[in-house]
Amino acid sequence: MVKYGLDKLIGGQFNIVEGNLLHKELKDFSKDLLLWATLQSSELFNYVTGGVEIIGGLFILNTYTRKLGLLVCTTSLLFVVLLNFSFDINVKILSLYLLAQSIYAWGAYYKNLQNLLLPRTEIIVLDKESSPHQLNKWVISFFLLFLISEGVIQHLSSTKDRPEWAKSYEVIGENNYFIHIHSDAFIIEEKDGVFESNAFQVLNATPTKLRFKTTDVVQLILSDSTSIYWVKNQDTLEIEVIDFSHTPYLQDDFHWTTEGSLGVK
Repeated sequence: MVKYGLDKLIGGQFNIVEGNLLHKELKDFSKDLLLWATLQSSELFNYVTGGVEIIGGLFILNTYTRKLGLLVCTTSLLFVVLLNFSFDINVKILSLYLLAQSIYAWGAYYKNLQNLLLPRTEIIVLDKESSPHQLNKWVISFFLLFLISEGVIQHLSSTKDRPEWAKSYEVIGENNYFIHIHSDAFIIEEKDGVFESNAFQVLNATPTKLRFKTTDVVQLILSDSTSIYWVKNQDTLEIEVIDFSHTPYLQDDFHWTTEGSLGVK
């Protein structure tokens, strides 16, 4: 739970939305991709849910707050399972396993529940004086150090900031022909609704030139004061940047009323 909470806070689980998704029409989204893109759009949602998961996980480590931690974690996992099944997210089995672990942990406090789930299983009740399941202090310290270290390393190795060269372009003079330069080093060509994706290696990147290699083909994105060109296989195509900055999806708006969201004064 702590790890998933850290992933939400530092951007490992929900990262920036790329241009190829911003350019999609609603009818082209699968339910899981639509949910993922929606959750990526709200920093408040990620901060709150990530904080709840971290607090719940840490509370389980302490005898005095363990019940509250289990309550928080079980409620959070029930919500996750509901989302996974409702929107066909492909981690259903993992979320069910985590939920089952959370429910099983309640057995130490509720004898009837554990007898129902695991008949003829010996119940060990935790208490302050003698607790066979209580973690030693050094184990807890090591666990917390590991989580903090992983969070710092992941934060340093990944960022929510989009690289300057990660943009989407429309090919001028062509109908329904677009290219999307993905921040994870993929170029996605979109023509008449058909997508072709290829990984690339950045060879050189400046404010006016991106030189990259896909398989054995070197491509260029060149710009001057008036025009932008895409050079591929000795073909030079004029392109223009697709500006997503004013799309409603990227606006961090907040409205108290329906009239406010519709712009009615």
